[in-house]
Amino acid sequence: MASDVNFKKLGIVLLEAIPSDLPDALVERWLNHPDTLSKVLHQALEKFPEVVPPRYFVYVNYDLPLEVVIKRGTYDYVDPNITAGNFPSDKSGQRRLTVYLINFDHSISSKNVLVELDRQGLCPITLRVLLALSLKYSHGFGEYPVAALGSIRTSSFLSYSRKCVPCLEKNGLARYLLNHPVDGGWDKDWYFAATRK
Repeated sequence: MASDVNFKKLGIVLLEAIPSDLPDALVERWLNHPDTLSKVLHQALEKFPEVVPPRYFVYVNYDLPLEVVIKRGTYDYVDPNITAGNFPSDKSGQRRLTVYLINFDHSISSKNVLVELDRQGLCPITLRVLLALSLKYSHGFGEYPVAALGSIRTSSFLSYSRKCVPCLEKNGLARYLLNHPVDGGWDKDWYFAATRK
């Protein structure tokens, strides 16, 4: 992930590269619908997946009760341990975020995922952001599983406890909101949702 300084330099280069004779109607559409322009740029760069990982734009409403947000997701199954009590949030209001889906194409530990995300200038998303992503793109990010390593809780079972994180998984058209243990590692199919620091 480019540093903030290089990212700003790239923005200047892109601005200078935009033709000055663009139709007013097109400029107006991009101004009113920035997501449209983002899609255009993303399509231009998607030939280079190592440059631009899959990304999604979401609005997160932290003021809505967690149970309401989960219900809106219409999941086929929800882990009963995913509750507001187990995953509290100290944020409020609404935020617009760009979420990146990072895949390492090999088995990896949770610790190494966090190290690599940090190296790329990213931080893992929380449950709230994962739910917003799932709600907006309910059928839009393929069949691969997605984990939110920004929300870790300790789950107790019988005589032992283990740390878990919320994740999204699909099986055909069925969609599941589950807890996944972080100590067992992740295989190459997993994607890790993150935002810029």
